[in-house]
Amino acid sequence: MFTNGQFQFPRAAQSIAARAHIETDHISVYSLEDDSLLIEAELSSVEQSIVIAGQAVSLQFEDNSLFTPSDTSFRWPHTSRGSIIASALEQNALSIILALVAVPLLVWLFIAKGIPVVAKLTVSILPDSVREQMDSQTLDALEFAFLQESELTSAEIDTIQALWLGLEKKVGSDTYPYTLHIRSSPTFGANAFALPNGSIILTDTLGKRLIEQPDALSAVLLHEIGHVEHQHGPQMVAQSLGAALVLSFILGDLEGISELILGSGSTLLDAAFSRDMEREADTFAAEKLLELGMSSTAFADAMVALAAEEQDGAKESTLSAVAQYLSSHPTIEERIQAAQDAATKQ
Repeated sequence: MFTNGQFQFPRAAQSIAARAHIETDHISVYSLEDDSLLIEAELSSVEQSIVIAGQAVSLQFEDNSLFTPSDTSFRWPHTSRGSIIASALEQNALSIILALVAVPLLVWLFIAKGIPVVAKLTVSILPDSVREQMDSQTLDALEFAFLQESELTSAEIDTIQALWLGLEKKVGSDTYPYTLHIRSSPTFGANAFALPNGSIILTDTLGKRLIEQPDALSAVLLHEIGHVEHQHGPQMVAQSLGAALVLSFILGDLEGISELILGSGSTLLDAAFSRDMEREADTFAAEKLLELGMSSTAFADAMVALAAEEQDGAKESTLSAVAQYLSSHPTIEERIQAAQDAATKQ
């Protein structure tokens, strides 16, 4: 086997026309001008350049001389099969199209399916100090930007706190130092949410709306406790960080990773729990309601009441905020139906 090309001497800028003659495990290079032997070597002692579609594969000898075939499609007999296949795929239009579709799909599958599994395993071994820092950092940010002191009356606050203390005593675990924070928040309207280490925030609008329905209010608070018990907050942060890391590595932008990790607690301000997380919290609330002798429809009752108030107040902007609790907790109809179905099986 032989092929023509250009031979470049070591540390020389110019090259000459040459022919490479290849035997089983040996290569000899001759000048095309006078047929003189330029170099010979064992194939195992020479290095070939990376196989790239449309480019010639050069051979570099031990003395740093170089032979480059004129035929860009020529492949040396000792070229690995994998490199040849990869080169062929790079020149195949169908394989290129499939790669353009498959690679983003695989990345999406890893982010959507793989990262949540890894995040759940990671959170299970998360040090308490990290969870405490995330909780504190997020609460401080909320207090600074969105929350004000409660405007409920002392009697209303005492009623809600008494209900909370009863729930926390019966349901709360020793793992998390649960605390209920009742706050006014025009931004969040009728809402309640849980932070990683047991801080539960209840807004005035939601507390006032459900204060006459203690079972419904209990269901909402139990739902938020469920988020803490299942550690949905840290899982959500871990998923966000994991997705950001994957995309950073793919896109080659790694500069902001350290800042992203250090400020991970603030991620809780911008993300919503997934549907699976909401279902887990719903199930937790339903089970605890039954243990406490209340109907598992209490959470559904709370959502129905809020939805009804939103409809009644559609013409009054002061009442439109109650929809925010529903909008931050997706698939309301499905969850109401699930709670009602659970009650019929009691």
